[in-house]
Amino acid sequence: MKLLTLIAIALCLCAVSSFAQNTYSIRGVTTDSTSKARVPTTVAVWNAKDSILRKFTRTAPDGSFTITGLPAGRFLLLVIHPDYIDYSTIFTLDPLNKSHDFGNIKLAVKALMLKGVDIKGSQVDAIKIKGDTIEYNAKRYVVQPNDKVEDMLRQLPGVEVDAAGHITAQGERVQKVLLDGEEFFGDDPLLITRNIRGDMVDKIQIYNKKSDQATFTGVDDGVKIKTLNVVLKEDRRVGTFGKVSGGVGTRDYYEAQGIANKFTANYKAAVYGTKSNDGVVGLGFADNNRIGVTNSLGGAADQLDNATYNGIGLPQAQTVGVHYDGKWNKNKESINANYKEGSLSNTTDEETRILITQPGGTQFENKKQHIYQDLSKQKVDGTYQKTYSPAANLKIDVDAAIRHTENSNSTTDSLENANGTPINIVNSNDHSKAQEKIFNTHILFNQRFKSKQSVSFEIRQTYNETDATENVYSNSHTSYNNGNTVIDQYKPSTVSALTLGSNIVFTQPLSPKLGLLINHGFNIGNTASDTRSFDQSSPGVYNVLDSIYSNNYKVQRIANQIGAMFAYRSSTKIFMFFGNRGSVVSYRQTNEYTGGVFTRSFIQWDPEADFTYQISQSKRLLLEYTGHTQQLSISQLQPVTNNTNQLNIVIGNPNLRPAFSNNFVFSYNSSQQLTGQTFFLNGGFSFITDPILYSTVQNSNTGVTTSQSVNLDGKTQYNYNLSLNEGIIIKSWDLRVNGSLSASGNVNYTQFDNILQKNAVQTYSPSINLSKAKLKKYTLSASIRPFYTITNNITADSTVSYKTFGFSTFERVLFFLPAKFQVYSDVQYTYNGPTRGLPATYKTMLNGGINRTFLKGDNIKLSLSGINWLNQDQNTRSPSGNRIIQTNYNSLGRYFMFSISWDFTKFGTIPAKN
Repeated sequence: MKLLTLIAIALCLCAVSSFAQNTYSIRGVTTDSTSKARVPTTVAVWNAKDSILRKFTRTAPDGSFTITGLPAGRFLLLVIHPDYIDYSTIFTLDPLNKSHDFGNIKLAVKALMLKGVDIKGSQVDAIKIKGDTIEYNAKRYVVQPNDKVEDMLRQLPGVEVDAAGHITAQGERVQKVLLDGEEFFGDDPLLITRNIRGDMVDKIQIYNKKSDQATFTGVDDGVKIKTLNVVLKEDRRVGTFGKVSGGVGTRDYYEAQGIANKFTANYKAAVYGTKSNDGVVGLGFADNNRIGVTNSLGGAADQLDNATYNGIGLPQAQTVGVHYDGKWNKNKESINANYKEGSLSNTTDEETRILITQPGGTQFENKKQHIYQDLSKQKVDGTYQKTYSPAANLKIDVDAAIRHTENSNSTTDSLENANGTPINIVNSNDHSKAQEKIFNTHILFNQRFKSKQSVSFEIRQTYNETDATENVYSNSHTSYNNGNTVIDQYKPSTVSALTLGSNIVFTQPLSPKLGLLINHGFNIGNTASDTRSFDQSSPGVYNVLDSIYSNNYKVQRIANQIGAMFAYRSSTKIFMFFGNRGSVVSYRQTNEYTGGVFTRSFIQWDPEADFTYQISQSKRLLLEYTGHTQQLSISQLQPVTNNTNQLNIVIGNPNLRPAFSNNFVFSYNSSQQLTGQTFFLNGGFSFITDPILYSTVQNSNTGVTTSQSVNLDGKTQYNYNLSLNEGIIIKSWDLRVNGSLSASGNVNYTQFDNILQKNAVQTYSPSINLSKAKLKKYTLSASIRPFYTITNNITADSTVSYKTFGFSTFERVLFFLPAKFQVYSDVQYTYNGPTRGLPATYKTMLNGGINRTFLKGDNIKLSLSGINWLNQDQNTRSPSGNRIIQTNYNSLGRYFMFSISWDFTKFGTIPAKN
């Protein structure tokens, strides 16, 4: 009892002491320096010594303010208003001056800066939210010598960059990266993020990029690409810069790469090249799919580059590329052109174990593969734009490519039941070659009229043709009767697809706040697939047609669309967009082998509604809904049996119907300039009515499955995601803290032996990231991301559940030492806990080295690096429907590399302030 009394007295004394120390106050009135009118503002008090925020408040409507409860000390007063230049001054509070009256604080409007007024003490916002754009000011982040854009991105709250260069912003994968709003080397974002110097950057902007026609008219056509735009400083838009580097390492590894850029007021030109066998393919060609880029012409990028290197296997790569972006005729005309060619080969050894949950029990598939891939391509693309007047413009896009691939795959594939008893085993060898030709064009013309009406006309053409040959050999053995089945066939195929489409949009203002947008679209597509299989008539002579596995099929799709959309803007803060588009779609499917023709028609709807509320300059709320019909591919429709995999036979379904998808998206973003706090909340929910699923039947004796795409009437499958990210700055430690919480899930269906199974997967993953940097002193960052996954496979008679826990950590350190030495290290640890039938997996990727820079601007760097110090291979685990797939891969082993690099620039780097 005495102890409690003493504690109570001590707490009271502390409270009295604290109250006595915080009895100081300030007051004042904020006014316009010209009109003398009183201006409501935000007023903040910071410690003058360490910039810790003490208190802040908003003034009364008459501009007056009072802040009480301050301690004694030396402080900075900061007054902020978006239309006025920030005002700051130093003041002191002590026992002789317990209050400070600032009187009338006169604020200068920002326009006065154009007249040569010099105002000191103004701050720049770290983050601004403008409509659907989040803008980061590069001045508020630490850029070390030789840092690139990617290094800056790692510091931005709400943005994550993994080791492969993937960028995630506010929970969404970034798909396109621009430089000053323009494409740089077309579809290769890593040429910007890994080669543009960080000290050249003024701002980073992140937004959802719409198509050019949608941007002009306001009619959303469903194209929304998460885009990152790098805005250069004004004095860094003219000059010459680039980088040349090379290295040799143990185990005969090598790398060489270079890029040179010349920027002027009228054009940007660049050339690059790379050659390596150590996985350094970051200058392009094979890296596009790391970020998932799709270009504006219908997706040539992701079709061309599916042989990318992502840390798996033993690669060899070489590429060259040229870029030109020029403007003339007083910037009324411009052209953006790119040419790239190169090759990538990769040798991979994989071991995969698949847990399959289905009615009747659990099975395991075990697969060992030796894969060799070789890809070479040439690609050219260009964009021409002409502005006839402020109200009329023309844009023409052209994209062409030739791609050659060669693949060899040796596989041992076995199936066993839950207790490990073998069901079957297949040994196969597959060798294929293919040549793909792509040509796409896109023409867009926009015109506004004095009556505020506008018209936009678009023509789009895409063409793709693939000629392929495949030699398939497989020998299967079943435990049922100890029987063997041999497939030895030659399979030539030709697949071509040509589409022509147009879309015209007319806008008509109905009132100052309401506008009507009407569109008509027409699209015709012809797809043909001639697939044949030949058996041997004599050893090595394949000329006996196997009609069961051969078919020549054509699909013609014609769509007529008309739509009406309304755009409503009640103020500068609220914008709504809603309407619907309807299409009459006709299919004509022709079986050239039988002469059979199957025709059918559908009515499709594409509704849409958007709501944006710009709460303030730093807060925004966005709600979106879109609905669209999922189109059918010829591989789903073509009535031919595919026997490439003896264990899993696939049959086409010419009676398949399209499914309809509903998609909801919301986001709330806010930032606080005074505290450096950021908050991003993003989520989405989508569901598909009458979805398409694979219906699988298994031979109970041999274990061989036969699958076909079918419509599942009366059921709905859905998926959702939720991402919350909050960032703060602990100023006393100069520490950035970013925390996030994400949740995602999906429900889909599989059908096995005519028994329907519902598959539900849920994943929860919090994370925290800490970063701290000081110019030419150090860069420190650490993160941890645990995850918990629940998988339920449900039938009418049973429910099987799997729960998995895992986590990943990543740490990176860089220290600047005397004599221009630097040491660095990064380590990534990943753990997947065991689940039924699948053991735990873990890997530790440790890299590190030492650098020394030379010259005044640290432009030359010598490096000795150690890669994969612990000699670890790669492994992955992923749930997919009724399957959990776990794979181990080979990868580049432990090696050491000595390299030299030269960052050159003619306009120089702004000297760092120590």
